[in-house]
This record gives sequence, structure tokens and C-alpha cells, in this order.
Amino acid sequence: MNLSQKAVSMLTLLQYEPGSAWGVNMLPFGSIFWLDEMPSMAELFENTHDAFLIHSMFALRLKIWDGQALDNDEQRMWDSVKAQVPDWPLFKRLSLSNEQKQAREQAELDVQRCFESLSEG
Repeated sequence: MNLSQKAVSMLTLLQYEPGSAWGVNMLPFGSIFWLDEMPSMAELFENTHDAFLIHSMFALRLKIWDGQALDNDEQRMWDSVKAQVPDWPLFKRLSLSNEQKQAREQAELDVQRCFESLSEG
């Protein structure tokens, strides 16, 4: 579960900014993220394996936020990526404030409604 050297370099360049704004990612994980956590999407999609691993990390963090245990494969992936890029800002936000929880809930509800309206149309 190794990232390419390019992905490691991209993630290593991302610097944790405590006051970073957050946004909503519709696909693939349909929740909030902070702008200092996400590498360039154009560069990310140059390597589908890297894109898969990085997006998987955001999905695993959702489980952590929900207090769910990672299964053995998920834990190996988490540990492997963390060992490669330990200072990636994603690893600095493993719990949410009440305000962030509300933003997450609203974002996920908005994503759900968006997909429901698409399926109705």
C-alpha cells in the first residue's frame, strides 16, 4: 500500500494550518475536508493507485470520526500511508469540534439530497 514518490512529495508539501477553511467533497467520500489536506486534484488523478489510496484515507477518517474500529486491512493501509507521510494534515484532525460535527452532518445531508434529486430526475 505504497504511494508513489510523487504522491509522497505532494502530501509532504501540504502544511497543517489550524485555521484552514473546510470544504465539501461530493465524490468519492461525500463529507467535509480541510483545504490544507487535499493535494491538487489534477496531479492526484495522474496515478489512479495514488488517488484510490488518498481517497481511501479520507473514507477511513470518516470511520474514525464515527468511533468505528478499522478492520485489519484498513488499519494496515492507515499505518502504511501514515508512515510514508506522517505530517499530512489529514492526520491532525482525527476528532471534530461540535461546529465541525454540525458542518459534517449538513454536508453529508446535502450530498445525500443531491444524489436523491439526481436519481429522481
